[in-house]
Amino acid sequence: MKRFLYFSKKALPIIVSAVLLLSLGTVLFYRSASSLPKERLIIFFYQTNVPSASASKWAQGLMDSSPEIKYAEAQCYTAMENAGYMDMQSGWTYITARLAKNEGDLLFLPQSQFDFMLEKGWLAPLERERFGAFEGALSNPDGEIMGLDITGMGFKGLEFPCAQKPDNALRPLEGEKLIACVYCHASDLTLAKNTLFEILDGAVFLGGENE
Repeated sequence: MKRFLYFSKKALPIIVSAVLLLSLGTVLFYRSASSLPKERLIIFFYQTNVPSASASKWAQGLMDSSPEIKYAEAQCYTAMENAGYMDMQSGWTYITARLAKNEGDLLFLPQSQFDFMLEKGWLAPLERERFGAFEGALSNPDGEIMGLDITGMGFKGLEFPCAQKPDNALRPLEGEKLIACVYCHASDLTLAKNTLFEILDGAVFLGGENE
């Protein structure tokens, strides 16, 4: 009996720690579903030349300049996130997993992923009266604007490292086009579209190739 009590005392802290860790993991797992405000912007760059640190700083700048945005984050992913031979995860997997939880608003994608999203019906149409004058507007067979070709553009506040200058131009890592679009289940469609319009309104077309 004494031996049992001895081991019980030894095991109790371990059990308590395990329960606490499990509880913490559960809280973190449900953070996205319960604590993110509706007035949010979750932005994904996929297969672009945009550095993660620059994207995060830019998202913070969007939030600071727009009081209606209560939360903003920008994530950058490439085709392969892990270099391990047996454990390679596509960045696209992370994006689609979050979109499945309705955690995604603005996307900047190469042509192939844009076409995939369009085929699946996952994109929100953009108002022609607002976005129709944009020369890079891309329409579906019904004439609805579904995306905007932003290849070679520079966004206000999105600064690249010196090594990637002189032009800070947005480029896809694959294909010829980089396209901006809005997820159909964005937390606040009006906010997402308004923000995209403001971003493009202050954008600069740099064109050409990086030298």
